Amino acid sequence: MQRFIPVILRTKIRTLRDGGQRETTIAAFETWKLREDIERWLGGQRNYYRKRRKKEVVEAGRRQAYAHQEMLSRANGKFSENSNELEDQRRRMEEDEYEARLQQENFSGRYGNSGSFNNAPSNYADDHPIDGAGPFPDDFYLNP
Repeated sequence: MQRFIPVILRTKIRTLRDGGQRETTIAAFETWKLREDIERWLGGQRNYYRKRRKKEVVEAGRRQAYAHQEMLSRANGKFSENSNELEDQRRRMEEDEYEARLQQENFSGRYGNSGSFNNAPSNYADDHPIDGAGPFPDDFYLNP
Protein backbone atom coordinates (compact mmCIF):
# COMPACT_ATOMS: atom_id res chain seq x y z
CA MET A 1 0.00 0.00 0.00
CA GLN A 2 1.25 3.45 -0.87
CA ARG A 3 2.50 5.46 2.05
CA PHE A 4 2.15 8.91 0.51
CA ILE A 5 -1.13 10.53 -0.40
CA PRO A 6 -0.31 12.37 -3.62
CA VAL A 7 -1.61 15.80 -2.67
CA ILE A 8 0.92 18.52 -3.32
CA LEU A 9 0.96 21.40 -0.89
CA ARG A 10 2.24 24.60 -2.36
CA THR A 11 1.80 27.11 0.39
CA LYS A 12 3.54 30.32 1.20
CA ILE A 13 4.04 30.43 4.92
CA ARG A 14 5.81 32.82 7.21
CA THR A 15 8.15 30.87 9.40
CA LEU A 16 7.97 31.75 13.07
CA ARG A 17 11.62 30.93 13.60
CA ASP A 18 12.88 34.05 11.82
CA GLY A 19 10.13 36.28 13.17
CA GLY A 20 7.94 36.06 10.10
CA GLN A 21 10.33 38.06 7.95
CA ARG A 22 11.01 35.46 5.28
CA GLU A 23 8.40 33.71 3.19
CA THR A 24 9.07 30.05 2.55
CA THR A 25 7.37 27.65 0.18
CA ILE A 26 6.48 24.11 1.14
CA ALA A 27 6.00 21.71 -1.75
CA ALA A 28 5.68 18.19 -0.45
CA PHE A 29 3.62 15.04 -0.46
CA GLU A 30 1.24 15.34 2.42
CA THR A 31 0.71 12.60 4.95
CA TRP A 32 -0.62 12.95 8.46
CA LYS A 33 2.91 12.44 9.73
CA LEU A 34 4.32 15.09 7.43
CA ARG A 35 1.56 17.50 8.36
CA GLU A 36 2.55 17.12 12.00
CA ASP A 37 6.17 17.70 11.04
CA ILE A 38 5.23 20.86 9.14
CA GLU A 39 3.22 22.15 12.09
CA ARG A 40 6.11 21.40 14.43
CA TRP A 41 8.47 23.15 12.00
CA LEU A 42 6.14 26.16 12.01
CA GLY A 43 6.86 26.44 15.71
CA GLY A 44 4.01 24.44 17.14
CA GLN A 45 1.31 26.44 15.39
CA ARG A 46 -1.45 23.86 15.65
CA ASN A 47 -4.12 23.54 12.98
CA TYR A 48 -2.40 26.12 10.77
CA TYR A 49 -4.24 25.12 7.61
CA ARG A 50 -7.64 24.88 9.32
CA LYS A 51 -7.24 28.35 10.84
CA ARG A 52 -6.20 29.86 7.53
CA ARG A 53 -9.18 28.25 5.77
CA LYS A 54 -11.52 29.52 8.49
CA LYS A 55 -10.17 33.06 7.99
CA GLU A 56 -10.80 32.83 4.25
CA VAL A 57 -14.36 31.59 4.85
CA VAL A 58 -15.08 34.39 7.33
CA GLU A 59 -13.71 36.99 4.92
CA ALA A 60 -15.81 35.59 2.05
CA GLY A 61 -18.90 35.64 4.28
CA ARG A 62 -18.27 39.25 5.21
CA ARG A 63 -17.93 40.26 1.56
CA GLN A 64 -21.14 38.40 0.74
CA ALA A 65 -22.97 40.18 3.58
CA TYR A 66 -21.82 43.57 2.28
CA ALA A 67 -22.97 42.69 -1.23
CA HIS A 68 -26.35 41.50 0.07
CA GLN A 69 -26.82 44.66 2.12
CA GLU A 70 -25.95 46.75 -0.92
CA MET A 71 -28.41 44.79 -3.07
CA LEU A 72 -31.21 45.31 -0.53
CA SER A 73 -30.57 49.03 -0.31
CA ARG A 74 -30.58 49.26 -4.11
CA ALA A 75 -33.90 47.39 -4.20
CA ASN A 76 -35.42 49.76 -1.66
CA GLY A 77 -34.26 52.74 -3.66
CA LYS A 78 -32.16 53.99 -0.75
CA PHE A 79 -28.86 53.18 -2.36
CA SER A 80 -27.90 56.75 -3.19
CA GLU A 81 -28.08 57.80 0.48
CA ASN A 82 -26.84 54.53 1.97
CA SER A 83 -23.92 53.78 -0.31
CA ASN A 84 -21.60 56.18 1.52
CA GLU A 85 -22.79 54.89 4.88
CA LEU A 86 -22.00 51.29 3.83
CA GLU A 87 -18.59 52.33 2.55
CA ASP A 88 -17.82 54.17 5.80
CA GLN A 89 -18.93 51.18 7.86
CA ARG A 90 -16.71 48.86 5.81
CA ARG A 91 -13.74 51.24 6.05
CA ARG A 92 -14.22 51.62 9.82
CA MET A 93 -14.25 47.84 10.31
CA GLU A 94 -11.11 47.42 8.20
CA GLU A 95 -9.33 50.20 10.12
CA ASP A 96 -10.28 48.61 13.45
CA GLU A 97 -8.94 45.24 12.31
CA TYR A 98 -5.73 46.89 11.11
CA GLU A 99 -5.28 48.76 14.40
CA ALA A 100 -5.84 45.56 16.39
CA ARG A 101 -3.29 43.69 14.28
CA LEU A 102 -0.78 46.52 14.67
CA GLN A 103 -1.25 46.56 18.44
CA GLN A 104 -0.81 42.81 18.61
CA GLU A 105 2.39 42.99 16.55
CA ASN A 106 3.78 45.73 18.77
CA PHE A 107 3.04 43.86 21.99
CA SER A 108 4.20 40.47 20.75
CA GLY A 109 7.59 41.97 19.97
CA ARG A 110 7.59 40.70 16.40
CA TYR A 111 10.72 42.68 15.54
CA GLY A 112 12.78 41.65 18.55
CA ASN A 113 12.14 43.16 21.97
CA SER A 114 9.18 45.49 21.96
CA GLY A 115 11.02 48.77 22.42
CA SER A 116 9.92 51.42 19.93
CA PHE A 117 13.18 51.40 17.94
CA ASN A 118 13.26 47.61 17.73
CA ASN A 119 9.77 47.59 16.28
CA ALA A 120 11.16 49.07 13.09
CA PRO A 121 10.52 46.82 10.08
CA SER A 122 13.39 45.30 8.14
CA ASN A 123 13.33 48.03 5.47
CA TYR A 124 14.11 50.75 8.03
CA ALA A 125 17.48 51.47 6.42
CA ASP A 126 15.83 51.96 3.01
CA ASP A 127 13.53 54.62 4.45
CA HIS A 128 16.43 56.35 6.20
CA PRO A 129 19.38 56.60 3.81
CA ILE A 130 22.83 57.76 4.91
CA ASP A 131 22.45 61.35 3.62
CA GLY A 132 21.12 62.59 6.95
CA ALA A 133 17.45 61.85 6.40
CA GLY A 134 17.55 59.41 9.31
CA PRO A 135 17.30 60.16 13.03
CA PHE A 136 21.09 60.24 13.46
CA PRO A 137 23.75 62.59 12.05
CA ASP A 138 25.79 61.49 9.01
CA ASP A 139 28.93 60.58 10.90
CA PHE A 140 26.96 58.17 13.09
CA TYR A 141 26.57 55.83 10.12
CA LEU A 142 30.16 56.24 8.95
CA ASN A 143 31.85 56.05 12.38
CA PRO A 144 29.45 54.37 14.78
